[in-house]
Amino acid sequence: MKRRRAYDTPLGHFMQAHRIGTATLARIAGISSSHLRDLQRGGSEPTRLVMIWLAEAVSYEVGWKVEVAELFDLIFHFDRRRLVRWSR
Repeated sequence: MKRRRAYDTPLGHFMQAHRIGTATLARIAGISSSHLRDLQRGGSEPTRLVMIWLAEAVSYEVGWKVEVAELFDLIFHFDRRRLVRWSR
């Protein structure tokens, strides 16, 4: 039996705990499997729209409402230059 890889992100932990496959979730959410794997391992940051798509897809798969905060760390890093530029 093939052992599942443990990912160190909330999305990866949730998918592993609820036995949700990468290909299944990617198909339901409408994103590529490689992009989802990259998000699972923390290799890239998702856009807000992708976060919403994944939360809806996971909700559909498990059968109850799953919040975006359960799947992602919602700590936003702001660029200081952008804040200075927009504060005028």
